[in-house]
Amino acid sequence: MDYGYIAFSYTKNELTAKLIAKITQSKWSHSFIIVPPMLGKEMVMEAASNGISMATFQENYRDNPNESYEVYRFNAPQGKIDKSILNCMEKLERPYPYMELLWFVWRRINKVFGRDIKNQNNWFTNGVVCSGLVRKFIEGSGFKKLFKGFGIDAVAPEDAYEIVIANPKLFELIEKKISDE
Repeated sequence: MDYGYIAFSYTKNELTAKLIAKITQSKWSHSFIIVPPMLGKEMVMEAASNGISMATFQENYRDNPNESYEVYRFNAPQGKIDKSILNCMEKLERPYPYMELLWFVWRRINKVFGRDIKNQNNWFTNGVVCSGLVRKFIEGSGFKKLFKGFGIDAVAPEDAYEIVIANPKLFELIEKKISDE
């Protein structure tokens, strides 16, 4: 696999994944970026419970029997992808912004009552959740218009997924794994 791709995942039997998927009404609870390989290993950059970090794709996703995922090739110019990955790397080792999740709960409550507040800014903007990292990567590659209508730190994994599947010329499904249910 090359790099500069976008992926969405769900970890079965994990409480946090279940909560995020339920609150955001998504089949995915996580999103991440495939970055250049390191010492021959496919790598991902993700915002997870330990903050923004790098992990191996093979061990953490392909070989993990609890993981379901989809990987999309991002058909953007390679130079822009590289620049955006470098820009995202500035966020490495930043702590995970758990307080941002409260806004997503509030967004869900509003949606139940027929009000979509995705255009409003998250109350807490001091970190980056996984879908925020994917947004930063896509916007940094020159596609800021795809997130028109979303406030600051207001993109959930399902939002990013819907944007990806709504733009098949820009994003192409290249790998998929569904864990045993």
